Amino acid sequence: MTGQRKAPAPPPTTEAIDKAGPVLFGDDWLGTLSKREHALLEQHGPHRGAGPNEQLIAPCPPHSRNDLDRALGRYHRAGAQRSTVLDWLFQNQVIFDNHGELCINGATLAAALAAVPAGGLMQQAPDETARARGRPLDLRKELAAKMKALLDSGSVTKSEMKRWKPDWMAKHFGHARKTCVDARKLALA
Repeated sequence: MTGQRKAPAPPPTTEAIDKAGPVLFGDDWLGTLSKREHALLEQHGPHRGAGPNEQLIAPCPPHSRNDLDRALGRYHRAGAQRSTVLDWLFQNQVIFDNHGELCINGATLAAALAAVPAGGLMQQAPDETARARGRPLDLRKELAAKMKALLDSGSVTKSEMKRWKPDWMAKHFGHARKTCVDARKLALA
Protein backbone atom coordinates (compact mmCIF):
# COMPACT_ATOMS: atom_id res chain seq x y z
CA MET A 1 0.00 0.00 0.00
CA THR A 2 2.17 2.76 -1.17
CA GLY A 3 0.94 6.31 -1.19
CA GLN A 4 -1.77 5.71 1.43
CA ARG A 5 -1.17 6.94 4.91
CA LYS A 6 -2.93 5.47 7.86
CA ALA A 7 -4.76 7.86 10.09
CA PRO A 8 -3.07 8.14 13.46
CA ALA A 9 -4.67 6.05 16.17
CA PRO A 10 -6.71 8.07 18.64
CA PRO A 11 -5.18 8.53 22.08
CA PRO A 12 -6.18 5.86 24.61
CA THR A 13 -8.23 8.37 26.61
CA THR A 14 -10.31 9.17 23.52
CA GLU A 15 -10.87 5.47 22.90
CA ALA A 16 -11.91 4.97 26.53
CA ILE A 17 -14.32 7.91 26.35
CA ASP A 18 -15.80 6.61 23.09
CA LYS A 19 -16.25 3.17 24.68
CA ALA A 20 -17.63 4.35 28.04
CA GLY A 21 -19.82 7.23 26.80
CA PRO A 22 -22.57 5.16 25.20
CA VAL A 23 -22.67 2.87 28.23
CA LEU A 24 -22.90 5.71 30.75
CA PHE A 25 -25.32 7.92 28.81
CA GLY A 26 -27.34 5.25 27.03
CA ASP A 27 -29.38 6.58 24.14
CA ASP A 28 -28.62 10.17 25.19
CA TRP A 29 -24.95 9.88 24.11
CA LEU A 30 -24.11 12.33 21.31
CA GLY A 31 -20.62 11.07 20.53
CA THR A 32 -19.27 13.29 17.80
CA LEU A 33 -20.75 15.84 15.44
CA SER A 34 -21.56 15.04 11.84
CA LYS A 35 -19.38 16.31 9.00
CA ARG A 36 -22.13 18.79 8.12
CA GLU A 37 -22.21 20.14 11.67
CA HIS A 38 -18.41 20.49 11.67
CA ALA A 39 -18.57 22.34 8.33
CA LEU A 40 -21.27 24.70 9.66
CA LEU A 41 -19.22 25.47 12.76
CA GLU A 42 -16.08 26.03 10.68
CA GLN A 43 -17.85 28.32 8.25
CA HIS A 44 -20.25 30.27 10.50
CA GLY A 45 -19.43 29.35 14.09
CA PRO A 46 -17.48 31.32 16.68
CA HIS A 47 -13.74 31.70 16.25
CA ARG A 48 -10.99 32.93 18.51
CA GLY A 49 -10.37 36.64 18.38
CA ALA A 50 -7.19 38.59 18.86
CA GLY A 51 -6.23 39.62 22.36
CA PRO A 52 -8.69 39.13 25.20
CA ASN A 53 -11.63 38.37 22.85
CA GLU A 54 -12.27 34.69 23.31
CA GLN A 55 -15.05 34.20 20.79
CA LEU A 56 -16.15 36.24 17.81
CA ILE A 57 -18.89 35.38 15.37
CA ALA A 58 -20.02 36.91 12.09
CA PRO A 59 -23.66 37.22 11.02
CA CYS A 60 -25.02 33.91 9.78
CA PRO A 61 -27.04 33.57 6.56
CA PRO A 62 -30.77 33.20 7.35
CA HIS A 63 -31.03 29.72 5.80
CA SER A 64 -28.28 28.35 8.10
CA ARG A 65 -29.20 29.94 11.44
CA ASN A 66 -31.34 27.13 12.87
CA ASP A 67 -28.85 24.49 11.78
CA LEU A 68 -25.98 26.50 13.27
CA ASP A 69 -27.84 26.89 16.56
CA ARG A 70 -28.45 23.14 16.69
CA ALA A 71 -24.82 22.39 15.83
CA LEU A 72 -23.57 24.80 18.51
CA GLY A 73 -25.84 23.24 21.10
CA ARG A 74 -24.77 19.73 20.16
CA TYR A 75 -21.11 20.80 20.16
CA HIS A 76 -21.31 22.14 23.71
CA ARG A 77 -23.46 19.28 24.97
CA ALA A 78 -21.20 16.64 23.42
CA GLY A 79 -18.19 18.35 25.03
CA ALA A 80 -19.89 18.33 28.42
CA GLN A 81 -20.78 14.66 28.01
CA ARG A 82 -17.18 13.79 27.09
CA SER A 83 -15.89 15.75 30.11
CA THR A 84 -18.35 13.90 32.35
CA VAL A 85 -17.16 10.54 31.02
CA LEU A 86 -13.52 11.57 31.50
CA ASP A 87 -14.30 12.50 35.09
CA TRP A 88 -16.03 9.13 35.59
CA LEU A 89 -12.95 7.37 34.19
CA PHE A 90 -10.73 9.17 36.73
CA GLN A 91 -13.15 8.50 39.60
CA ASN A 92 -13.21 4.80 38.77
CA GLN A 93 -9.41 4.73 38.46
CA VAL A 94 -9.57 3.61 34.84
CA ILE A 95 -7.18 6.39 33.84
CA PHE A 96 -3.95 6.84 35.74
CA ASP A 97 -0.89 9.03 35.40
CA ASN A 98 2.25 7.11 34.52
CA HIS A 99 5.06 9.66 34.83
CA GLY A 100 3.19 12.39 32.97
CA GLU A 101 1.50 10.06 30.47
CA LEU A 102 -2.17 9.17 30.87
CA CYS A 103 -2.71 5.44 30.68
CA ILE A 104 -5.83 3.29 30.59
CA ASN A 105 -6.31 0.19 32.69
CA GLY A 106 -8.37 -1.98 30.33
CA ALA A 107 -9.37 -4.53 32.98
CA THR A 108 -10.59 -1.79 35.32
CA LEU A 109 -12.51 -0.17 32.45
CA ALA A 110 -14.22 -3.45 31.58
CA ALA A 111 -15.14 -4.11 35.23
CA ALA A 112 -16.42 -0.56 35.78
CA LEU A 113 -18.53 -0.67 32.60
CA ALA A 114 -19.93 -4.07 33.55
CA ALA A 115 -21.17 -2.55 36.83
CA VAL A 116 -23.17 0.16 35.02
CA PRO A 117 -26.91 -0.57 35.07
CA ALA A 118 -28.79 -1.05 31.80
CA GLY A 119 -29.73 2.27 30.27
CA GLY A 120 -26.65 3.98 31.65
CA LEU A 121 -25.61 5.74 34.81
CA MET A 122 -26.57 9.12 33.49
CA GLN A 123 -30.20 8.20 32.82
CA GLN A 124 -32.35 10.23 35.15
CA ALA A 125 -34.44 8.32 37.59
CA PRO A 126 -38.01 9.51 37.81
CA ASP A 127 -38.30 12.33 40.29
CA GLU A 128 -40.03 10.90 43.33
CA THR A 129 -41.08 14.37 44.45
CA ALA A 130 -42.58 15.31 41.10
CA ARG A 131 -46.32 15.05 41.02
CA ALA A 132 -48.79 14.59 38.24
CA ARG A 133 -50.46 17.60 36.74
CA GLY A 134 -53.26 19.15 38.79
CA ARG A 135 -53.81 19.77 42.46
CA PRO A 136 -51.79 17.75 44.92
CA LEU A 137 -53.91 14.96 46.36
CA ASP A 138 -52.53 15.61 49.84
CA LEU A 139 -53.78 19.22 49.69
CA ARG A 140 -57.32 18.02 48.98
CA LYS A 141 -57.05 15.43 51.74
CA GLU A 142 -55.70 18.01 54.18
CA LEU A 143 -58.55 20.41 53.37
CA ALA A 144 -61.08 17.57 53.55
CA ALA A 145 -59.75 16.68 57.01
CA LYS A 146 -60.36 20.27 58.16
CA MET A 147 -63.90 20.15 56.78
CA LYS A 148 -64.49 16.74 58.36
CA ALA A 149 -63.30 18.14 61.70
CA LEU A 150 -65.92 20.89 61.40
CA LEU A 151 -68.56 18.22 60.80
CA ASP A 152 -67.34 16.04 63.68
CA SER A 153 -67.26 18.96 66.11
CA GLY A 154 -70.86 19.87 65.24
CA SER A 155 -69.85 23.34 64.04
CA VAL A 156 -71.56 22.66 60.74
CA THR A 157 -73.99 20.06 59.44
CA LYS A 158 -73.71 18.09 56.22
CA SER A 159 -76.64 19.95 54.69
CA GLU A 160 -75.04 23.30 55.52
CA MET A 161 -71.71 22.19 54.06
CA LYS A 162 -73.44 21.05 50.86
CA ARG A 163 -74.80 24.61 50.42
CA TRP A 164 -71.38 26.28 50.67
CA LYS A 165 -70.64 28.22 47.50
CA PRO A 166 -67.29 27.53 45.78
CA ASP A 167 -66.31 31.22 45.90
CA TRP A 168 -67.02 31.40 49.64
CA MET A 169 -65.00 28.21 50.29
CA ALA A 170 -62.08 29.53 48.24
CA LYS A 171 -62.04 32.76 50.22
CA HIS A 172 -62.61 31.08 53.60
CA PHE A 173 -60.10 28.24 53.19
CA GLY A 174 -57.61 30.09 50.98
CA HIS A 175 -57.51 27.52 48.16
CA ALA A 176 -58.80 27.31 44.61
CA ARG A 177 -62.53 26.76 44.17
CA LYS A 178 -62.06 23.38 42.48
CA THR A 179 -59.75 22.21 45.26
CA CYS A 180 -62.36 23.21 47.85
CA VAL A 181 -65.18 21.50 45.94
CA ASP A 182 -63.14 18.29 45.65
CA ALA A 183 -62.20 18.46 49.34
CA ARG A 184 -65.85 18.93 50.31
CA LYS A 185 -66.76 15.78 48.34
CA LEU A 186 -64.11 13.86 50.29
CA ALA A 187 -65.30 15.27 53.62
CA LEU A 188 -68.92 14.39 52.90
CA ALA A 189 -68.16 10.88 51.66
